[in-house]
Amino acid sequence: MTMPIFRDTATLYHHLGGERWRRDVLTGVLWRQTRERASQRLGYGSDPGGGMALVSATTLRVPASQASGLAVSPGGLDVLVRGSCSRELGPDYSLADLRRDEPTFCTVRSVLDATDRAHLPQLILTAV
Repeated sequence: MTMPIFRDTATLYHHLGGERWRRDVLTGVLWRQTRERASQRLGYGSDPGGGMALVSATTLRVPASQASGLAVSPGGLDVLVRGSCSRELGPDYSLADLRRDEPTFCTVRSVLDATDRAHLPQLILTAV
């Protein structure tokens, strides 16, 4: 059952290796995008002053009922796109093509498994 606050749709592309990808369209999720300051030392953005850069950060909350069997790896090539995306990645359509064509494209940086919690069990993905 989808919770009333989980009304968004997102597409997760999980890198399987080489030119192989798994695409999952996730319905009944919560997509939140914010602008945050992040240290350039951590590899986010570029600030000529060498200090803090303004970056777009995305949090995707996936209810536990949707998270079962989901494959996701933080810090690699796994990416998110807001909405349902039917494009398949492979030899004819690359990750660079997806980045160019989808304005909400972001790379998964961390995954928090909170599926065992009693209140709002969920998987929380953070991406930039």
